[in-house]
Amino acid sequence: MASALVWKVYDNNELIAATRNPEEAAAVLSMTGTGTVKVDGRVVWKEGKEAQPAGDSYDYAAMTMYARRRANHQARYEADLARREATAREYRARMGCSCMIEPVSDGPDRVVTHSSDCPLALPY
Repeated sequence: MASALVWKVYDNNELIAATRNPEEAAAVLSMTGTGTVKVDGRVVWKEGKEAQPAGDSYDYAAMTMYARRRANHQARYEADLARREATAREYRARMGCSCMIEPVSDGPDRVVTHSSDCPLALPY
């Protein structure tokens, strides 16, 4: 099964190519000399604004694009996690729960330990 064409190459806000990987996007940029690469609607490469042109090293350009994509995904994940935790806090406050949220190991997961008098505690 083929992967999606997620690496979009634009020149003057006009889509000129959609590729399966960033190396191909870098090759297209090297041919045009100008342009922008977007993934998930976010800019990950601007030809002419980078430390070196995409045509000098496709691997360098791909590594930079992957790193920026990963940073964008991490930022959206953290924002979503904070939003979900705020929603959960608001719900517990509305229900009269004053129990503590405790982290699970070193990861981002949390667990709520309800006291016996908490209205959200399970009856068993």
